[in-house]
Amino acid sequence: MNFTFSSAPSINLQGHPDIVGEIENRRIKLEVEAAVGRSRKRIINKEDIEAINPSNENEKGYFAVLDGGLPPEWFLVEYQRLKWRIFESLSIITLRSLRDKDFSSKCTEQFFNLGLNTKKLHSLTFSILRARALKGEEA
Repeated sequence: MNFTFSSAPSINLQGHPDIVGEIENRRIKLEVEAAVGRSRKRIINKEDIEAINPSNENEKGYFAVLDGGLPPEWFLVEYQRLKWRIFESLSIITLRSLRDKDFSSKCTEQFFNLGLNTKKLHSLTFSILRARALKGEEA
């Protein structure tokens, strides 16, 4: 899977899903969270699951979690693997085992490239990255 969005993704500051974009002619819906510090478990709620539920064959939905441990790593879990786990408390280890390995690896790689290729770490705030993505700029 080529990781680059075909067009500028839609990024929501509030509401669900957090990100909607197109990769390789397939619509992708992402619900994004971060697991940092002591919050090593995620509770998957009904709104998260409904937000990533594919509405047709040409759509995929993922629950994306950035594990803030060392080293940081993205875990993207496809809707089909989570749809029966509403309100279940899932550990990072469980999310890691459920992840789409290829897509998660590509997201992690892009995450590191983004961090390594910027001269100013403060330019990686959500607001700035969102504005750049909506303009179609490279990260």
